[in-house]
Amino acid sequence: MRRAFTLVEILLVIALIGISGAIIVANVDGMLASSRKSSPYEVLRKAVDTAWYEAATGHVKTTLSFDPETRTIRVRPLTGTIASANPAQENNIRTFPFEDTRVTDLRFIPPPDEGGGSLQTTLATEPLTRLLFSPYGGVTPAIVEMDMEGQTYRYRIDTFGGTIEAEKN
Repeated sequence: MRRAFTLVEILLVIALIGISGAIIVANVDGMLASSRKSSPYEVLRKAVDTAWYEAATGHVKTTLSFDPETRTIRVRPLTGTIASANPAQENNIRTFPFEDTRVTDLRFIPPPDEGGGSLQTTLATEPLTRLLFSPYGGVTPAIVEMDMEGQTYRYRIDTFGGTIEAEKN
């Protein structure tokens, strides 16, 4: 007498295969997500968002600077006249390293006077060492230049809105 699998046994095996497949796919997706590198634009965007947030929620001026030796963007609160003069602030520094080795430099360039000279100001032409974020919602006007693989990418930070837009070449 031949015995065959019952419908319940077949459905049980299919369910077990489906559950184990879902677990494997979820674990592989999690491993792939953790191994993905953030794009240089994403690193810059996260740093700017953090600087805006830290300034607004901490009710303190916040600076954003770039360390070329470690290729890291640093966000820190500014209390007093010199941010690095307070050793307690070293715990409050947020770092955003460029995992992409193609990024070689990052500069903050003062924007051109777009008021047709009506602003009656002379803007510096040298790169800024840092950007200052106000607790009231403003940031130092600047264009961020990122050097990557021999090309320069330019981004403008909206002075009052916090968005980052690519500059057209």
